Amino acid sequence: LFIGSLVEKKGIRQLVLAMPKILKAFPEATLTVVGRDGYIPGTDRKYLPVLQKAIPEELKDKIIFTGPVPHTEIPNYLEQAEVCVYPSHMEAMPIAWLEALAVGKPFVGSKTGPGPEAVFEGKTGVLCDPHNPEDIAEKVIWMLQNKEAAQKMGLAARADVLERFNIQKFVNEYVSFYISCLSS
Repeated sequence: LFIGSLVEKKGIRQLVLAMPKILKAFPEATLTVVGRDGYIPGTDRKYLPVLQKAIPEELKDKIIFTGPVPHTEIPNYLEQAEVCVYPSHMEAMPIAWLEALAVGKPFVGSKTGPGPEAVFEGKTGVLCDPHNPEDIAEKVIWMLQNKEAAQKMGLAARADVLERFNIQKFVNEYVSFYISCLSS
C-alpha cells in the first residue's frame, strides 16, 4: 500500500519500478496506490498519465490507482495492507507514515529526510534508498518473506508512535514551553 500525492518526490515512480522484482518473488502481490494526482514539476501536466504509461502491460492489473479517497476510508486501506511502502525522496514529518505506523503495519520508509527519526531501522520498520527501485523491492520482499518479524516491527511501531506522538504529551510540552517563555 502507498498513500500519498502522486508526485515524483513521494517516490511512487521508483515503487512502481520495484514491482517487477516484487512480483517475481510474490506473483500474487498487488500495489494499491491511494492519493490524488499531482503535476510534473514546472509544468501543467498531470503526473499519473505519465506514470501509467511507464507501467508495462503485464503489470497494469497488479497496480491499482484508487485516486483520492475520503480520509475516513484510509483505515480500511491500512487494515487490508500487508506492507505499507512510502519511499519519499523528501518529507517533513509525514502524517501518512505516522498513521501506518500507528496501526501497526509492517512499514518500509525512506532513509532520507525524517525516515530515521520516524522509523527505527529493524525495530519499527525498515528504511530504503528511495531513489533505488532495487532496494525498495528488496525491503518489501524481506517484509513479505519474514512476516513474523515484520509483524513484530509493526507492533513495536504502534507502541512507539503512541508513546512519542501522544497528543497529551505534546500539549504538556507546549504548555511548559509557553510558561517558560512567559516567565522569562
